[in-house]
Amino acid sequence: MMPDVSFIVTSDRPNHLRHLIACLRVQTNANWELLVLDQTPRCTCLPPVTEVEALGETRVFYEHIPRVGDFGQTMKMAYTQFARGEFVCLPNDDAYYVPSFIDQMLWTARSCKYELVTCGWLWSSADNTTPYRPMAGIPRFGHIDIGGFIVKREALIADGWTVTGEGGDGYLAERIASRVPHGAVPADHILYVHN
Repeated sequence: MMPDVSFIVTSDRPNHLRHLIACLRVQTNANWELLVLDQTPRCTCLPPVTEVEALGETRVFYEHIPRVGDFGQTMKMAYTQFARGEFVCLPNDDAYYVPSFIDQMLWTARSCKYELVTCGWLWSSADNTTPYRPMAGIPRFGHIDIGGFIVKREALIADGWTVTGEGGDGYLAERIASRVPHGAVPADHILYVHN
């Protein structure tokens, strides 16, 4: 069966990656895949993948990739062609998703015929004043995080992700939202944490 959602992550922090894998494994919708793109010179993100493979996990795939000098956009975009999911999600390796993330995002996408779906999220601002600040997922630069939306694979490929610097995720969401039907999960439920 083809996955509903393909998660594509560039990673250089194995312990963060372990948490991402763990939260995906407890999703209420088990029809997902994770493509792990390891940017470390010594393949230090391979152990979290082999650990879950030893538990019988078959939905996590690994590739060692070069670091190309951006925030992972170039390699995530390149590997989108290998994603099999109807939708794609592009988290950072320090992402955490509540167990109903996939189900709520897909329900919204399919019932409203959206090609881009956002959710509310918590952002660790790391400023020691508000460690986790709630944010509405608005598809606009400065108001969305890369892991806080799913998008139809074809819509992502059509865009090409041309801005690969800091803030490129916001510009990506803006461009795609200007061309395809989009919206948020009801009440902007918080489904995602960027640590």
